[in-house]
Amino acid sequence: MPLGLQPAAPREALLSFVDTLPRELLQTNAAPLLNILEELRNSYREQHKWVTAVAHVNVEDPQAVSTLRLELGDYMRTRFLDRERIHCANIYRIASTLNRPSASSPHREQFQQLQDLIWPLTNDENPYLVGIEDIVDMADEAIREIEAASSVRNAEEAQRRFKVEMETATDRLRDTLKRLNNLANDLLM
Repeated sequence: MPLGLQPAAPREALLSFVDTLPRELLQTNAAPLLNILEELRNSYREQHKWVTAVAHVNVEDPQAVSTLRLELGDYMRTRFLDRERIHCANIYRIASTLNRPSASSPHREQFQQLQDLIWPLTNDENPYLVGIEDIVDMADEAIREIEAASSVRNAEEAQRRFKVEMETATDRLRDTLKRLNNLANDLLM
């Protein structure tokens, strides 16, 4: 199944839920929620950055293609999953600072649902990391195919296939980044 057609990831479910939280929960938890959104935004930016880089690299410039392949390979080897696991650890740390509603609050159940949605994002074995791995692996495979192409025409075709394969995922990344920005703006008001 193409990445863009997968069911909503835990982080996207969280965004939809935060969008519907009552004002009381948003106001008392604005700072931690903003920090969690920023951690998610950083991950989405990384994914979007690599997909866009491969989709727009000048395939007629072998040096540009080779440089991008080396940068992506270095990212995968040295920083990729460790950085995403740091996001998970940060989300876990931030989630522990959420303000619980009082025992008499009508929003206790919604707060529990919020915590239930955040919890999968705090574990470095979560499916969210697998989705990131898949996207970056596909970008790596595509740049290697572009670099190995025997002609510019073949390189352009490999890049075109990657763009088509990633179109839905790219749209989802872009839309989610926009939602993250909107949610962050709402929390600031």
